[in-house]
Amino acid sequence: MKNVFKTFAVASTFALSASLAWAAGTHPITGETLADDQTFTYRVLDEAASYDPQLLEDVDSSKIARDLFEGLYNQDGQGNLIPGVALSHTISDDKTVYTFKLRDTAK
Repeated sequence: MKNVFKTFAVASTFALSASLAWAAGTHPITGETLADDQTFTYRVLDEAASYDPQLLEDVDSSKIARDLFEGLYNQDGQGNLIPGVALSHTISDDKTVYTFKLRDTAK
C-alpha cells in the first residue's frame, strides 16, 4: 500500500507540474500561446530627476512615476477613465469634499 501511495503522489506531482507549465505558456483569458521569454525592457533616455511623485517636475520623471504607481483612476486604450485604486467616488454639493471608495486589496 505504501508503494501505491508513493506512485500516486509522484504521478500527481508530475501531472500538476505539467499542467502548470502548460498554463504558464498561455494567456489566461484568450488562451493565446505566449513567448517563453516574458521580459519587458523599459527604455529611459535620460536619468529621471526623481521617482517621488511629490517631487516630480519634469515630463520624463512623470512618465516613469505613472508606470510605477497606480492612481485612483486609470485610462483604457481609448482614454476613458477606469477604476484604479478607487472603485468609485462622491463629491459634496459644494464641491469641496471628494470621497473615494478604495479597493480592499489596495496598498
